[in-house]
Amino acid sequence: MSLKNIKGWASLVIVLLTAGFFIFFNVSNLHRSYADGETYIKLVYFKADLRGGAVTFSWATDAEVNNNFFTIQRSLDGIHFTDLYKQPGAGNSTSRIYYADMDENPTEGYSYYRLKDTDYDGRSGYSEIKTVKYKYNGNTDMDPAVISVTPNPFSEKFTLTFILKSATTLNLQLISTSGQVIYNEAIHTTDGMNQYVFTDQKEIPAGIYFVVLDYNGKKISQKIIKN
Repeated sequence: MSLKNIKGWASLVIVLLTAGFFIFFNVSNLHRSYADGETYIKLVYFKADLRGGAVTFSWATDAEVNNNFFTIQRSLDGIHFTDLYKQPGAGNSTSRIYYADMDENPTEGYSYYRLKDTDYDGRSGYSEIKTVKYKYNGNTDMDPAVISVTPNPFSEKFTLTFILKSATTLNLQLISTSGQVIYNEAIHTTDGMNQYVFTDQKEIPAGIYFVVLDYNGKKISQKIIKN
């Protein structure tokens, strides 16, 4: 093999030391989903959705290389962006990771959001821009909104991410397709983003279930599959 070829392969191979093992993977398979920048992130999706009086964000990655943190950015003209929130990245990962965040005070009219990632060397990349139209109607209350249930399907545990405008206590239930309540718990929530980790301690059978949030008589449900 020529020196030129050796250099070519060397530029494509990243070596990670994980749990005492060397893992080799090809950077060309970690396609850069961002439109700009020099970071290597395999972004599965980035979503910005208006839910009541807030804009919720959810995104997932299938791979991250040298990734330090994510930043949610907002713009009123689609050109000039300012930072809203930051979340730590996974550093190096080759498994699917889910993230979520929220803009509790959106600007009336059109707003433009994008996801920025920054690696440990200070280099950045950007997602596609998402557009959200918000019209203030004077009502600051909102029903609980489920952002994500991950992973789905699940084997032993899953994480439910949801938002509320005010702190309260609500009932969380896991219900079978026949209507049987498999699990029921009163949970204390905070205003804004909430996460609840469910662990299957009863070894419930594989099948389809519904995660239900019961809030002041209003029920919000999300389907989930147990492997």
